Amino acid sequence: MVFDLAERGFYGVGMDISPNMLKLCRSKIGTVKNGELWTFEEGDSEKMRFKDGSFSCAIASGVLEYMPSDEGMLKEVSRVLKPKGFFICSVTNLFGYTTCLNPIFDKVKSLPGVLPLASIIRKSVTKSSYGATSLGFNPRKHFLPTFKKRLRKHGFSVVEDFYLHFTLFPAPLSTIFERVTGSLDKKLDILDKTPLRHLGACYISIAQKESK
Repeated sequence: MVFDLAERGFYGVGMDISPNMLKLCRSKIGTVKNGELWTFEEGDSEKMRFKDGSFSCAIASGVLEYMPSDEGMLKEVSRVLKPKGFFICSVTNLFGYTTCLNPIFDKVKSLPGVLPLASIIRKSVTKSSYGATSLGFNPRKHFLPTFKKRLRKHGFSVVEDFYLHFTLFPAPLSTIFERVTGSLDKKLDILDKTPLRHLGACYISIAQKESK
């Protein structure tokens, strides 16, 4: 994400709690246009070392659902943002169709011998070197009315939002049938413009901090 932002002329600080991820980013940022405009900071998004009002925009992609709760991070993001600053974040929709079978298949993958077999099948079907994985826990899914209420609690108002990641079949069936349905799946984000938008697996919010 940092590389894409740099290519578009944006500058800022990339933060991660993983030293290895930061090492990887630092080793590659020099190959990216405008990469010199970026620095990297090791840190915890619930306890950031930045001063109050340091940034005009904060982006959290694939972060909140891995935290034990939203409160700590939302409070910190609000603190480090300037008044009228923007917070762009993504969370996993509780009612997302694509991920509706994940809890069931996570339990199946925990059975002896299933994960190696699933890896063989995935590599064969997708012609990829990446097999099936198991996190050992389930990332949190968000009930979006409650999430929006939490944003308001911490001084944010949603100015625009999107529902993305629609598939004809729920995962992992979407992966198995990707060769057949993949081209259609790529066009399904148009459902964000319809009443079916609330079934999108990914919810992206663009929220603005209050001026006071």
